[in-house]
Amino acid sequence: NGRTDEYLFKARRHDTGEKTILGQSGNFGPDDIADLLLDQDATARFVCTKLYREFVSLEPDEDAIASLAETFRTSNYDIKAVLTEIFMLDAFYASRGRLIKSPVDLMVGAVRDFSLPRLPKNKHRNFSRNLGQNLFAPPSVRGWVGGTSWYTTATLPYRQVFLIQYSDEAEDALESGALPGVDLTQLYAVDPVGDLPALDHHRYFDLLMIDPAYQVK
Repeated sequence: NGRTDEYLFKARRHDTGEKTILGQSGNFGPDDIADLLLDQDATARFVCTKLYREFVSLEPDEDAIASLAETFRTSNYDIKAVLTEIFMLDAFYASRGRLIKSPVDLMVGAVRDFSLPRLPKNKHRNFSRNLGQNLFAPPSVRGWVGGTSWYTTATLPYRQVFLIQYSDEAEDALESGALPGVDLTQLYAVDPVGDLPALDHHRYFDLLMIDPAYQVK
């Protein structure tokens, strides 16, 4: 439905003849197609591989993927069940600091970490596009490559510009009392590259946010 964006089935436009899809033949309707896809082992493995790459490693462990895919199928395709298993893996904890935050991870994380006010939508969109992730316009149906592709000679300067602007907002939040007085180095996934000055130093938030330790997860 073009007005509500809800799924709409128009029976008069539907082909009621027999069709062969993924090796099975029948008078399939839209819901049947979804069932046929979910019956494929490759579907569960595909989704679980994407989740593993997002949260654990860019090089998925085949045994772990097989276990996750089995959990996905037996839980009636419950994403929560798969994520629970991922977050219990030793590999998940061992991966800390090895994955680069995507532009969206970086922007949303900064807003939440430092209790920042929401910036105008256009500014967020521009930042994200300049950082290599043009929202709602991936380069292909595959989506964004991710991983080390977020760090390029073109995007690194924009990362610094973005983080410095957000660091100014964080300093304002601290002065207004909106930012709790906590140990902000807890936001680091790994040890920082450089030493941070005292919290009242004029470049404290600049140095905290542009440190590579803040840009990984």
